[in-house]
Amino acid sequence: MMKRLIWIVGIVTTLYGGYWFVGRSGIQTGAETILTEMRNDGWTVDYTDLSTRGFPSRFDTTITDATLFDPVTLTGWAGDWAQVFALSYRPTEVIALLPPEQTITFGGREFRLENSDMRASAAVRATASLPFDRATIDIKTPRLNGPADSWQVTADRVLIALRDTRVDTNTYDVFVEASSLTLPENIRKTLDPEATLPSVVRLARVEGGVSLSQPIDRYAADVLVAVTGITLREFALGWGDLEFRAAGDLLADTSGFASGNVTLTLRRWQEVLALLVRAGMVTENASFTIAAMAQNMDATPDNPDLLTLEVTMANGLMAIGGLPVGRAPLLR
Repeated sequence: MMKRLIWIVGIVTTLYGGYWFVGRSGIQTGAETILTEMRNDGWTVDYTDLSTRGFPSRFDTTITDATLFDPVTLTGWAGDWAQVFALSYRPTEVIALLPPEQTITFGGREFRLENSDMRASAAVRATASLPFDRATIDIKTPRLNGPADSWQVTADRVLIALRDTRVDTNTYDVFVEASSLTLPENIRKTLDPEATLPSVVRLARVEGGVSLSQPIDRYAADVLVAVTGITLREFALGWGDLEFRAAGDLLADTSGFASGNVTLTLRRWQEVLALLVRAGMVTENASFTIAAMAQNMDATPDNPDLLTLEVTMANGLMAIGGLPVGRAPLLR
């Protein structure tokens, strides 16, 4: 009996080992193919090493001294290393780790991102089309430096999350939050020249959902995916005692313009107006006109500390409190 058991264990171990090496080969080949295709599309792709290890229970893929750059859009990324991990028995879920210092290029301008810990996770469902299920990006103590270190934005933590609602077709929940956000010094001095507000923005959060014309799956890269609707459950900014919030629902009309209603609320709005006057963005004479118009459009006149404005978008136009202010934004 014991001899048979040993044989069974040996066979299972051999089969599992074979599965790992086959899986490892597929991941390694797939990663190399993606990088080769990027080169063929005109990207600059440089790296020192690309390897997959982790036998027997994981697939750990590491790329070192990597530089990726698209000369057409002038966007790119560079870092000393990047790692992607997956359990061999759960290959539809991955975790990625990124280095404490990275260079990100947008429009030909280089930005340096520093952090104490940056990781991402993603999962797809195990069906033929590999539909997207969920993803998160978690950055601890991020520090984003502008070109030539001309400015700096910091936070204690930035969390970004996206998940399939599994309720309505092609709808996804979105969450973004930055805690203890510090603005660039030049922007803070422009907005608050007398330093009446704290140096840290205490609240910066977006929670809502997005509807797409196509699902996010393995075929999404071959079709044009457009935004068909946005649900804004909460957009919140809090700086000192000042607080701004927005919530509403928007759909793309037949021309692609946003259509729907959004409610804006601004607490301590008189202080915000006074702040704009001190910053030189609004003249004192104009502030009286703005205050009178705001009071006329205020949907909560019984609360003098709170300004509530109803934003309506229809037929490609946008109005605040019934007053036309211009074109509605394009969603697609």
